[in-house]
Amino acid sequence: MVNEPRRRKKGEKEGSEDAPADRSVSPPSSSSRGAGSFKITAQNLSELHQSRDVKQLVKLGGIEGLANGVKSDVHNGIAAEESGNHFQERKGHYGINLVPPPPPVTLFELVWEGLQDKTLIMLCIAAIVSLILGIRENPTSGWIEGTAILIAVLVVVMVSSLNDYQKERQFRALNDKKNNKLVKVVRGGEQQQVSVYSILVGDVIVIETGDIICADGILIDSDSMKCDESAMTGESDLIKKNPRDAPFLLSGCQVTEGIGRMLVVCVGPNSETGRAMALLQTPPEDTPLQKKLEVLADNIARVGLIASATILVLLVLKFFGNLYLTGTPFEFHMVSQLVKFFITAVTIVVVAVPEGLPLAVTISLAYSTIRMLEDMNLVRHLESCETMGGATNICSDKTGTLTKNQMTVVKGW
Repeated sequence: MVNEPRRRKKGEKEGSEDAPADRSVSPPSSSSRGAGSFKITAQNLSELHQSRDVKQLVKLGGIEGLANGVKSDVHNGIAAEESGNHFQERKGHYGINLVPPPPPVTLFELVWEGLQDKTLIMLCIAAIVSLILGIRENPTSGWIEGTAILIAVLVVVMVSSLNDYQKERQFRALNDKKNNKLVKVVRGGEQQQVSVYSILVGDVIVIETGDIICADGILIDSDSMKCDESAMTGESDLIKKNPRDAPFLLSGCQVTEGIGRMLVVCVGPNSETGRAMALLQTPPEDTPLQKKLEVLADNIARVGLIASATILVLLVLKFFGNLYLTGTPFEFHMVSQLVKFFITAVTIVVVAVPEGLPLAVTISLAYSTIRMLEDMNLVRHLESCETMGGATNICSDKTGTLTKNQMTVVKGW
């Protein structure tokens, strides 16, 4: 009995009298409230805006019919009565104008990621072996070498992890300030300024030259409006916008000419910017320097193991050869001699691993970020320095995209 009036309303458009009763008995969930009060769903709005189909917009009753479907008005915007509950019903049905950022990386995760480096793994194994054998041979001072290697590994990991963690927090704070702009909206018939994160579906936004469109919308009226949609579509030419033939506005694009008003239809993850950002959230790839260091670590480990295994086999063969030639029987106390041969082989592996290389690379990259910060360039990750330093060609499709930000007199008269 609860769902029957709602189906009549959608199919026959005769459920206006049953809608209040339907809402009164429905459970207080966002989906049931949205279905009872909003005629158009978020999916319908998203499909309409992605299709850019003007005919489909006309079938919905034009911009005024669309505004009625989202409980708004092209002149007065969202009714002031909805602000009493902070627009909770509207937010629950259409969402908010905020793309969920990726979860922040914790310091422990950065440390664990740093320990996955093959060179550092080799150093840790060598340090543990050095500790065990060193304490076995000389309990008073045999632990020094292994402990020194572990401290070097700890310094490398902590310097890199702390730098990335600090820069990550700074970048998040900067992005929050940079993106949190004020926009002009009409709510309850009055124009006001609200945060871009407070924009909702059904808001009427006043657009002026130079504004960055903060949500997907449809033009209500305009005067000689042109938009730069190259950021979203790659089209370098300015696109003329008008309510009749080209009313669809894309979030993230800039208004280069004209003024107008638009009705917000998609926000947050449902907008063009939200879908684009969702596609861009891919796992990072290894930098060229990381790939080279991995190859170097593999080669060092391979050469070190081959050399140590060769020496161990030769020493053991020489030992048993001497026993055979002299006719001396093998006794249990001779095991200590074989252990020394093994220690010699392990020492070769430990010496072959360059324990200072990761630390030197990390310190040099950290120093590079400090130097770049003096030039007002905040580097988010250490590896970005070596990635930029390894660039051989910079491709640009527009004249003047990359400049020195300096003007020079080239001709005078």
